[in-house]
This record gives sequence, C-alpha cells and structure tokens, in this order.
Amino acid sequence: MANTRNPALTMDQTRSRKKRFDRRVVTGPWVDWKLPCASGKKNNSRMHTTAERPMHRPNSDVSMFKVSSRVADRVNRIRFLQMGFSSAFRFHAFLLVLPLLLAAQGVRRDSQPSPKFTQRVQKQIAHEILMLPYYGVFDVIGYKVEGYNVALFGHVVNPTLKSDAEHAVRKIEGVEEIDNHIEILPLSPLDDGLRRRLFRAIYGYPALQRYGVGSNRPIHIIVDHGNVTLEGAVDSIGDKNLVTIRANGVPDVFSVTNNLQTPSKRH
Repeated sequence: MANTRNPALTMDQTRSRKKRFDRRVVTGPWVDWKLPCASGKKNNSRMHTTAERPMHRPNSDVSMFKVSSRVADRVNRIRFLQMGFSSAFRFHAFLLVLPLLLAAQGVRRDSQPSPKFTQRVQKQIAHEILMLPYYGVFDVIGYKVEGYNVALFGHVVNPTLKSDAEHAVRKIEGVEEIDNHIEILPLSPLDDGLRRRLFRAIYGYPALQRYGVGSNRPIHIIVDHGNVTLEGAVDSIGDKNLVTIRANGVPDVFSVTNNLQTPSKRH
C-alpha cells in the first residue's frame, strides 16, 4: 500500500518509522510501560518496566488530590453546619432579648427623670447656646426641657444658627428627642439698619452702658419688619422701663414689646 501522507517515502521507510515509534517508552505520573512492537519481536531496549515502578504511587498527585478534595468537602460541610447553627442561635437569642430591651426602653420613657438630671441638662443647654459662634445680640434662642426631650424656640438672623443649635443640644448626654421651632428672620436692609440704631440707642446710653460689657450682652434686640422685641434680663424694673423708652425713640420703629426679666420675676 502506498504512503498517502508523504508519497516520497517508500514502504520500507514507513515500516522502519513505525518500529521506532513502537519502541518508545510511554511514561506517565503513575506507570511506565512499553507499547508492543508492530513486528511482534521482543524489545530489548533499556527502559523501566512496570515491576520497577508500582502501578499506583501512594504519594501521587492524583491520589493526594482525591484525598484533599474529600477532606475539603467534609470540612466545608462542617463549616456550613456550624454557620447555620451559630446564625440560628444568634437569631433565637435576639428574639429572647428583644422583649427585655423593649420593656426597659418603655420603662425609661414612662418614668420621669430626676431633678438633678433636669438641672444638669438645662445648664448644659444654656452653655452650648452661648458658645455658638454666630449667636449674638440680635438673636435669641430659648429652650424647654420636658423629661428626656428638649424644645428649642426663638428667632435668629443667621440661618445656620438653627441647625447649629440643634446639633449642639443633641450631643448632651440623656437628651433623646429635639423639637426645633427656631424661626429664621427674613433678610431686610431696613431691619439691618434698624438693628444698628437700636444697639447704639440702648447700649450707648450712659445709664445702660454696663450691660454692654463683655461678649454675652443680656439685652437681645429682635427686629422683624420694623417690630422690635426685647428679650433677656436686666437688674431692675427701672432699667427695663428705660430700655423701652430708648427703643421707642428710634425712628422707623413700629412697635416695641419688652420681655426683659428682672430679678423678682426670675425667682
């Protein structure tokens, strides 16, 4: 039969190539063996036989891979069972503890705080309001403590003061909820000019100059569309009446409401 792949080769050359291929040693990770010769003659070439190397190596890669894969499967099953058990245990523990937490929270909300707690919160709120960076004589912020809740009210010129006051009070320990009712005064050039004139008329008057000493002035001047409200505290009723007179004497003032407190009213 002629050679179809390479017609240049003769039949003898093709047979010699087959014999040489049959004598090659086929090696693998587990066994080395000889392919039988096509001519049927015994191959006397030097090579390893199956007797010299065992058919299955005990420390072979495939056997180790099979063992490791089985161990990994078992380990994964154990981990899966442990994770399921731990998550179920945590869920049931949470269900057992949840009624206790809700009961404790309900007891706290129903119970009223002690007077010491209320006094401490009031002092801290007053301190936090006075320490606000943009809080001045043309702003006023009041507060009311009801149990563990705090209500804020007043009027401010700078819009950031409303949020700053709420954030400052929220940091106080024991405060749970805050009702922010602070109103932001509208922008008005006429009101801005009226504020400056009222400041000079009150704090520039010789009998009232002592109230202008220091950074925290006790008389707050609130102006809203020409209507003036005086908030704060003075030392006597005479000073309170004097402030009213000075405010009414400023031009472009529509009305004056004097809410200044005196020592008798404060106590």
